[in-house]
Amino acid sequence: MPNSSRKLAAIVFTDIAGFTELSAHDELKSLKLLENQRRIFQPIVSEFGGQWLKEMGDGLLLSFESSLNAVRCAVELQMAARAVEGLALRIGIHQGDIVLQGSEILGDGVNIASRIEPLAPVGGVALSEKIHQDISSHPELTTKLLGRPDLKGVAQQLNVYCLTSHGLPEGEVIENNLGQPEGEAVGVSNSRAFWVSAAGALGFIIIGMLAVNLFTPSVEDQNLEDQQSSIKGSGVGNSSSGGSIEAIGSNSIAILPFQAQGDEKNAIWADGVPDDIRRHLSRVKELKVISRRSSEVFRNDLKTAKEIAERLGARWLLVGTVQLMAEEKLSISVELTQGNEIKWSEKWDEIAFKDLLRVQEDIAREIARKMGQTVPPIQIASAYPNEYQQAPNDSANTNAPRALLAARVKMPPDIPTENFKAWVAYLEGRKQWIKRTDEGLRRAREKFTQAIGFDENFALAHCYLAYVDMIMAVYNVERPEDVMPRAKRAARRALELNPHLGEAHAAMGYIQLLYDWDFAASRESFEKAIKYNPNHAFTY
Repeated sequence: MPNSSRKLAAIVFTDIAGFTELSAHDELKSLKLLENQRRIFQPIVSEFGGQWLKEMGDGLLLSFESSLNAVRCAVELQMAARAVEGLALRIGIHQGDIVLQGSEILGDGVNIASRIEPLAPVGGVALSEKIHQDISSHPELTTKLLGRPDLKGVAQQLNVYCLTSHGLPEGEVIENNLGQPEGEAVGVSNSRAFWVSAAGALGFIIIGMLAVNLFTPSVEDQNLEDQQSSIKGSGVGNSSSGGSIEAIGSNSIAILPFQAQGDEKNAIWADGVPDDIRRHLSRVKELKVISRRSSEVFRNDLKTAKEIAERLGARWLLVGTVQLMAEEKLSISVELTQGNEIKWSEKWDEIAFKDLLRVQEDIAREIARKMGQTVPPIQIASAYPNEYQQAPNDSANTNAPRALLAARVKMPPDIPTENFKAWVAYLEGRKQWIKRTDEGLRRAREKFTQAIGFDENFALAHCYLAYVDMIMAVYNVERPEDVMPRAKRAARRALELNPHLGEAHAAMGYIQLLYDWDFAASRESFEKAIKYNPNHAFTY
């Protein structure tokens, strides 16, 4: 008899809706779908510290030491699945004992997770009561009580919830509900705000304040709508792709992770170079820039540029390669496509770091020009709003280019830092920050602090150090009274160094809203954030 071990874990059970029917009609396509699921999901599970325990046909059995990481990973899996045709998931999560016996995974916890999973809507996540309790202090994760079903093979009665945050679909109320917790109505969304316990009335004030922005059309809202309509049109969950490039906004662009050439030390540049190009383009109000998280799904994908762009809801697509050479020099090549047509390509060999950040900005300016901007207002729009407003994107207006070029001459170079080591540490911090795990946040803090140690005047590093401390408070990783004052100092320092840094105004806005409770100041900060960087997703 093989040795067995027992442990307490958060168990994630997934299943692909409609897979049996797909297998019966197209075996080759079903096998390809499983291959894509494995390729895309394994790195995500690893990022959140999960174990890939078993594949059961189209289903996955995963385990996590933390309920919070299990839920956050499930959200990321659903976000990634949206961009893959036919990968329509249901996910169930429960915490309990599991027994590992050879290649078998046994235990009541596994059984409960498997019984909860079918109660999730397609594209959604169902949670047991234990998981729901574990995440209840995290305001970014909201839930809805579905009821107390009679689960086959499960003796205990437990409430089942579905996750409603992050744009996930709500599940249907369970008809044979046998009871619910006192004071909590079945079918009613339960959004637990982190600060409401201190003052219940504050929630209504915050909601009222946020409602003003929610009902005001924004570039980010339109971006989301365009991506959702593209995903629906591309045939996600259907057997064919019905996306049409004509239906996609002409000013929408996706930037894929670059191909890293050479050894592993090139990996941070494969994300860092496109990230900085994306940062510049996001300042152009007229452009719709697809987020990094959405684009990440198509890393190393073999689809055509036209197919990838359509799936992401973008008319334009930028791809590229990058390689770190000797003596802190890089080689970069880029290719901008519209449909199947290459609109622009360029290559730079052995760029010295002192020129790299300028080259990245120039790439963004050229992309914006190809997309219809007379002179891309990457820096000009924020520092010279009057000149920009008087210079519409009309090539017939001969004064517009002249006015913007004159303003451009007055602008200092937008070089965040001239210190190579500081920039590398910042890129490494960004790689950890985007994971949003407890360990990832701690490592991001170390890297951003390291970047500031190399260059104390590095405004972006101060800004993201503020974000890390603020998120640590919101995620309840560390006490707000310990990290929020530190976050405020970092955001203030970033604004002292660069008053036009929209990301820093957004960080200050959140701190003023969640910690200072200074709603007027918070609103003013968010308005500045939108003014200086209208496409920055975190602002919204």
